[in-house]
Amino acid sequence: MIVNIKCRGLITTGVDKFYSNGADLKLLWSLEDKYEVNFFRSEAQKLFWRITHFPIPTVAAINGHAFGLGAFIALSHDYRVMRRDKGWISWNEIKNNIQIQSSTINLVSNTKCRGLITTGVDKFYSNGGSLKDEDDVQTYRYEVKSLLWRIAHFPIPTVAAINGKFIHDTMTFQHLNNNGHAFGVGAFIVLSHDYRVMRSDKGWISMNEVKINI
Repeated sequence: MIVNIKCRGLITTGVDKFYSNGADLKLLWSLEDKYEVNFFRSEAQKLFWRITHFPIPTVAAINGHAFGLGAFIALSHDYRVMRRDKGWISWNEIKNNIQIQSSTINLVSNTKCRGLITTGVDKFYSNGGSLKDEDDVQTYRYEVKSLLWRIAHFPIPTVAAINGKFIHDTMTFQHLNNNGHAFGVGAFIVLSHDYRVMRSDKGWISMNEVKINI
């Protein structure tokens, strides 16, 4: 492809519901040899670099979900296209408290990705933490602080779409029928973003810690 002068671009896509489901985290966590883990990370970085520096334009035709490693593969392309109404691009490393390598974060800041938009599901942007189910309070607090810091220091602008979604072409905010509550930790997650958009007639942002004296 590289030596074929008639080739004007590279388009990648996935199969069925997934553009890429990312890395097999269960397999990675089962590896006891650190060399194998580091080898995998090194190969992933090489893949990002090769796509980013490909000599012809690259397009990620995102046919479905792109999670974790798959999301970074999509961001390595020069351009990305996907449906507005279906499919997710997300980093499950954040939910699983997996540290993202600084070299990978630099990849995000150096691509054409101009911002990160987060939103919730159904009636909640985020219902906060489950204090009843949390046994190790200190670990929980540390993970929350780490998450808030990572959002606040994200290398590109961040937007919390509390009860709606952004329309990229027109840069407008489309309201949804869900209420979009953000309670407790969820409220602090919202405040960690650079920008926040929300309906004026529905949804609450509140710190329930005040009510229950936490």
